[in-house]
Amino acid sequence: MLRVVRTLILALCAGALAGVAAAQDRVVLPIVDFVFGAPVIEVRLNGGEAHRFKFDSGSMELIDGGKATAEGIRATGVTKLLEINKAETMPVSDTEVRLGEAELGTVSLALMPDGWAHPAAIDGIIGKTLLLRYVVTMDVVGRQMILSRPEAYTVPDGATVLPMTELHGLFHVPASLDGAAGEFGLDTGLTTHVIVFPAFDQAHGLALRYGDAAIVGDAAGTSGETSKVRQAKGEMLTLGGSSVAGPEVLILTDATGVGRFDQMAGLIGMPALAQFTVTFDAPHKRLVLTPASIAPAPEPPPPAPPPPAPPDEPIF
Repeated sequence: MLRVVRTLILALCAGALAGVAAAQDRVVLPIVDFVFGAPVIEVRLNGGEAHRFKFDSGSMELIDGGKATAEGIRATGVTKLLEINKAETMPVSDTEVRLGEAELGTVSLALMPDGWAHPAAIDGIIGKTLLLRYVVTMDVVGRQMILSRPEAYTVPDGATVLPMTELHGLFHVPASLDGAAGEFGLDTGLTTHVIVFPAFDQAHGLALRYGDAAIVGDAAGTSGETSKVRQAKGEMLTLGGSSVAGPEVLILTDATGVGRFDQMAGLIGMPALAQFTVTFDAPHKRLVLTPASIAPAPEPPPPAPPPPAPPDEPIF
């Protein structure tokens, strides 16, 4: 009998340990807000209070300098901005980062200067390091981000899987815009469906194809910088077996700044990506798309209370 009890206890302990391991394999984070359409999640630095960070797949990790100072985070070195055609260097701090139950470990967090223009709703940005260390699923409709350990992630049945590689700190995939195929960067910080770079436009004549429907104007990024663009309505953005109908297309006409970048066709932004449940699986060099989850229907209102019963007939 004692042996049976001991075996049962060992089995229960093993099950509990397996449950802990399984919980660590997959961490679900609530999306607490959206900024320019991009998800905002809570991040803790060096075990401190929760900060709101925007998830930007086209950015390195960074924080408002004032918030960093308030938490006692000091510069431990300098880094070069890992963005397209950026040459600036800035101070960084080796910081322990935690997201819910997920330990991201030590991250070189860029400390942004006081003049950094950013929405008041966020304290910083989280992006590339998170994508390199976890498989990250972005479920906008379900308002959740799911972090999976690479060895524990499996591709859902029926998903669209695209090869995903990195260039200049930006992950990109093959895609086709109205029949013009190329490599497009994935940028959850981008507020339009698609941006097309000048070299790709010239190679495929997209502005000419859209003709008078392409309106000339200025487009401002979240940094406040403006670029000359032609804005048009495309017919179809195709990503493997998945597609986005009627994408808004911005064609850069200035071959300056990001417009000089001719190694990609352009960028795919949040309005297009939000039409799917998107999994960035950088450890396995793939992007996984499934149909966006269906938002749960609101709870029906409680039934109205029955009307009061009529008073009894008087006896007299």
